[in-house]
Amino acid sequence: MINKLQMKELTSILLFVVILGVISGVLFSQVGLSALMGSVPLEADMELEDMEGKYVSYEVLYPLGEYMETEKTTKVNGVSTGTKKESSSYVVVDEDRGICLSVLVPARKCGEMEELCDRFYDALENDAQMPAEGIVVQGSLERLEGEDLHYYERAMRSAELPIEDVVYHIGDGRIGKNTMSNVYGISGIALAMAVLALILIISTMKDPVRKRVNRYLAANPDVTL
Repeated sequence: MINKLQMKELTSILLFVVILGVISGVLFSQVGLSALMGSVPLEADMELEDMEGKYVSYEVLYPLGEYMETEKTTKVNGVSTGTKKESSSYVVVDEDRGICLSVLVPARKCGEMEELCDRFYDALENDAQMPAEGIVVQGSLERLEGEDLHYYERAMRSAELPIEDVVYHIGDGRIGKNTMSNVYGISGIALAMAVLALILIISTMKDPVRKRVNRYLAANPDVTL
């Protein structure tokens, strides 16, 4: 009887552990693994199609200008107090590939991007040396789609620049649709689940059903099995 109870408990614990393991593994593999391994430098000889979906680093040297600004609502005690800039997306010249890319940067980097834009246009107008150092962004390389693509295409048509059949986009500090704070949060949840599963296994091994039954019988000698 005790063996059956122990087997039943172990089966339940193992099932729960497997479920936790699968959930934590899926959560971590989606975003945490990329962050843990670090970004891959997007070299000039790399095909963008082959790098699609990967976490890359890229040095922006020649930004043409902002084509879209994103704002977020600010709240105090649950009450909206207005909006502020969250990020901006820029058209960037990729000289090595002879195309333009879309690069999103958070609001704190927008000043640097505008300064780099000014340096780039000053060099063009004065036939001077182009900027040798740019701004390094890190994020997953994705295809630009939806409303973002619409604004990108409108800006490119306005500037009378060619539009690639597939426009690639790098969101600085993002893996997929997740910001790095979300990535760390998801990774933390996955880690907590893994730790919980380990604790359950250890506690079950340290205090199996047989030990608990023996303790109960010792404390209650009038009870017999």
